[in-house]
Amino acid sequence: MRALRLLLAAGVVALLVALPASAAPEAPRVLVVEFDNDVNPVTQDYLQGEMHRAERDGFSAVVIEMDTPGGLGSSMREIVKTMLG
Repeated sequence: MRALRLLLAAGVVALLVALPASAAPEAPRVLVVEFDNDVNPVTQDYLQGEMHRAERDGFSAVVIEMDTPGGLGSSMREIVKTMLG
């Protein structure tokens, strides 16, 4: 009987220790998008698609690593609109 009580107590302690670990919030996920091209309608579609994918797949944030010589201001404005939306 004493062995059964010890086994039961050990099981309860193990459950209590495991509960906080399983209830811990999931670490935030960040999507990193690398971009090293000029800004144009094609690259605009690529970046907007990646931002939509991040939203759809539950990422917490998107980081865009950009190395660009420039490009179309209209495409850049559309990219910024997507970021703000």
